[in-house]
Amino acid sequence: MLIDADNASTKSNDRLFEEIAKLGTATVRRAYGDFSKGQAKSWESALITHAIVPQQQFANVPGKNATDFALVIDAMDLLHAGGLDAFCIVSSDSDFTRLATRIREHGLEVFGFGRADTAESFRRACQEFVEIDAPVKEAAVKGVTPVAKAAKTPVPSSKTTAAKASVADAERLLLRVLGELGAGGSWVAIETIHHRALKLDPSFKAATYGSKKLRDLIARVDCLECKDEGTSAKVRMKVTGARAATATVGPALRPPAGEGALAIS
Repeated sequence: MLIDADNASTKSNDRLFEEIAKLGTATVRRAYGDFSKGQAKSWESALITHAIVPQQQFANVPGKNATDFALVIDAMDLLHAGGLDAFCIVSSDSDFTRLATRIREHGLEVFGFGRADTAESFRRACQEFVEIDAPVKEAAVKGVTPVAKAAKTPVPSSKTTAAKASVADAERLLLRVLGELGAGGSWVAIETIHHRALKLDPSFKAATYGSKKLRDLIARVDCLECKDEGTSAKVRMKVTGARAATATVGPALRPPAGEGALAIS
């Protein structure tokens, strides 16, 4: 976990570490910045609480990115040293776009954490980008998983909360996912769909389309259907018309191998 303390705020620290904990154990925890002043100074208590190693960077020349350079150099050292499975970059600075793509070129995953106004280039360079600047009073509603830009209403409703993107947009993305998976009319695990959707769009969230969960969003897409299977669910394109007749009636009328025609009364 590499933190750009000159850029990232400490207001959402609890949310940040909750999200990182879902991914695994952050064995390397470093924060970069000038901790004697400005934005980085507010990280003092967080460094102690979360056992983060501070990497002090004085601004030798005003306006230069000494902090960014230090973070990138350490990231490259860690990458080539090996032993890590993924990187978490905590910043909203688009200058780290190339760093993220470089790490992914080596086969490691990169997760970004930052503000809602983070540039699209950095978002898409990451395996997944999580917005962590949602106000605590909105993100900590009892029984609701914190999401970026959380609505004040616990459960989004078409009557009270307007979706930020249309269901048609979600439909195009989900159909593209099924197409890339070569699913056709076959059932696909919903977790597989979610993982592939994040690869195509790291900022993908059901909440963006006015749904609490991905399953709820899929239920709103007319051309898709979902079924429960154990503790999970599976999804496929709806089978309709002649295709449905072939799928359900055809096999039942096919005679067993080695036997004569099936008599139908």
